[in-house]
Amino acid sequence: MSKANDLTPIAMQGYNAPTTACWNGRSPYLATSNHDSAWHIGWWLKRTSRSAPRDVRASRGDTYHVNGMKVRMNWIQGCTEIERIA
Repeated sequence: MSKANDLTPIAMQGYNAPTTACWNGRSPYLATSNHDSAWHIGWWLKRTSRSAPRDVRASRGDTYHVNGMKVRMNWIQGCTEIERIA
């Protein structure tokens, strides 16, 4: 059973999305929500040839725990940028 803050299934949707799915920078979720961020994180993992999401959880603010690393979401002029910070 998954925990309340477990975003791994949503990240897996982004990971399994076709590479053209995010051509316009949009996920199927409400912009800047945790689900939107998780979807983009999954898509980013695939695009950067990283392993599939095993553990994706929201942290504080715009940071997330992803497969043992910490990432920050940056929304700059309508673009979604993901930065590994630890």
